[in-house]
Amino acid sequence: MYPSVYKLDINSIIKEKPCIIFGAGLNALRLLSDLITKGFKKNIICIVDNDKNKWNQKLFEIPIVSPENLIKYDYETNIIITPMKDCLKITYQLKNIGFNNLIFLDKDSGNAVSYALYQQSQCVSNRTKLEQIIAENEEKINSARKILSDKKSIDVFNAKIQSNFYGDHCKLEAMREPNQYYPEDIISLKTNEVYIDCGVFDGNTIIDFVNRTGGQYDFIIGFEPDEVMFQILKIQTLNYARCTIYNLGLHQGENEFYFSSKNDGSSKIVPEQTMNKIKTVSLDECLFDKYHPSFIKMDIEGAEYSALMGMKKIITRDEPTLAVSVYHKNNDIFEIPLLIKKLNPKYKIYIRHHYIISETVCYAICDNKGVNIAL
Repeated sequence: MYPSVYKLDINSIIKEKPCIIFGAGLNALRLLSDLITKGFKKNIICIVDNDKNKWNQKLFEIPIVSPENLIKYDYETNIIITPMKDCLKITYQLKNIGFNNLIFLDKDSGNAVSYALYQQSQCVSNRTKLEQIIAENEEKINSARKILSDKKSIDVFNAKIQSNFYGDHCKLEAMREPNQYYPEDIISLKTNEVYIDCGVFDGNTIIDFVNRTGGQYDFIIGFEPDEVMFQILKIQTLNYARCTIYNLGLHQGENEFYFSSKNDGSSKIVPEQTMNKIKTVSLDECLFDKYHPSFIKMDIEGAEYSALMGMKKIITRDEPTLAVSVYHKNNDIFEIPLLIKKLNPKYKIYIRHHYIISETVCYAICDNKGVNIAL
């Protein structure tokens, strides 16, 4: 049984019946202040925390207890998880004790945890098939591991293999770090970047880039095939100079594909017929004669490998810094680093992880492209 992920308002949930709060940190303090102001203090049974230094203390006169104390309470009691980190680890901890009715203060984390548990069940159901994939690709996996440029990359790679093929996600979650697409130990932006955003979605990645450069860049070129999001982007990026967004997908070449449009960042090319179709181009076809890309970010829901095949000339000529998602397909974690290295052997390859089990990114940088770390 998977933990429930409530999408209702927490105030409504705690009003119905008493709850336990997990975590005695700042998030819990803010939540408790709000709940007490609204008269719900009597519905808070206790606060649970893994930090033994907090046990037997009180927060707003509510006792802080160890996880072992949970055995005193009804397993059907709702538990509000307040930490934003280690959500999956906490979920496993509570699930092993017997609690499954979990409310995540951060609903995105709750949804990610539900997906992680679903993915774990799929690994169990498809054990034979996954073992076969591992066996067939053992040489590629070992080769990809060998081309990684630092120990952290190897550790993330190994954890991602365990997550993808064995459903063991906790090590990967523990490696989560901030600054997606711009990890400070790898990426150093210049003042004349030609930034290519492949998979713009709502424009937040462009906003982040502009903020990080202080507006000191040469050009921004974005690609977003979802028509609804494209209309939003025309407004979102209206005030940015030297910024062009194409309502196109990226692939190995010019083509037309069926498209699942979800308007939530997971829209993607699909094999079955749908009401929507998108046109695709390759970056080489679209940009080679117009720009010299220096930084390419790519998160295009599983089409990354094909899009990389469509930018061979740019990768060879311009050697742009690459930040490519490698979490949409199980094999991406080893296939994409190997492809990048094959397209241009000069690249140094790094892997970093930025969320619970998704948002794993392969970074590829040539020696003269602003690597901060000494190898």
